[in-house]
Amino acid sequence: MTSVKKWLYLMLAWTLDNKDRIDDPLGEVETIYADFDYPGEIENFVRYVPVTDGYDPSLHSKEDNENRLFENWKKYLDVAQNEIGIS
Repeated sequence: MTSVKKWLYLMLAWTLDNKDRIDDPLGEVETIYADFDYPGEIENFVRYVPVTDGYDPSLHSKEDNENRLFENWKKYLDVAQNEIGIS
């Protein structure tokens, strides 16, 4: 894994760990997404990126949609953590 991917992981992990202290953690994800030149591997938890997996956000509440983004974020971190080798 490249150092850029490690930094991406670290920034996203720290942000998720501290989400209760951040006014808009999903907004922070959007900033990180832009700062790292729009990496495709995190698109499934960026609010403004269209869904590509058949999920229809219009059929769910805002809270449900945000919870789904947080779940996708956590799944990404779990996979990336294994790739990096952090336990």
